[in-house]
Amino acid sequence: MEIKAVVDVARHSRRPVSWNGGKLEADGQYIHQPIPALIASSYSSRSPRDSRAKGAKLHYEPKPIDTSKVVLPDELLALTERLAENAHDIWAIKRLHEGWTYGPQRDDAAKKHPDLVPYANLPESEKNYDRNAAMETLKAIVALGYGIARSQ
Repeated sequence: MEIKAVVDVARHSRRPVSWNGGKLEADGQYIHQPIPALIASSYSSRSPRDSRAKGAKLHYEPKPIDTSKVVLPDELLALTERLAENAHDIWAIKRLHEGWTYGPQRDDAAKKHPDLVPYANLPESEKNYDRNAAMETLKAIVALGYGIARSQ
């Protein structure tokens, strides 16, 4: 469940998310919410222009976990595609609940989006976005010293 949440939060939130001592952390604070609440909060409509940014100069310097030396074993590479599909499905469910529907072009005012289709029908560019987010999350988990094993 944690992997799904990290992929989802990383994909859909502007909050920096990381693991710290085995706990999920965002904005420097541990997240103690149940996973569904965490996922729901990652879809916040806040933007960098929200009340926290009024009158303040924003300086953001991304510092992702160094995953350059991580080589994922084959079984985790296979997991990447499933996590990518899952992240898309979570995003789509949220959009549908917000009243969005499929449209050939994105139209925010009409709540139409061309990616409200099954993962298999997405253009490769969109699949690659989801795959990259999933793979980098798996690599970050490994880089932080955690192991991922399928239960028997």
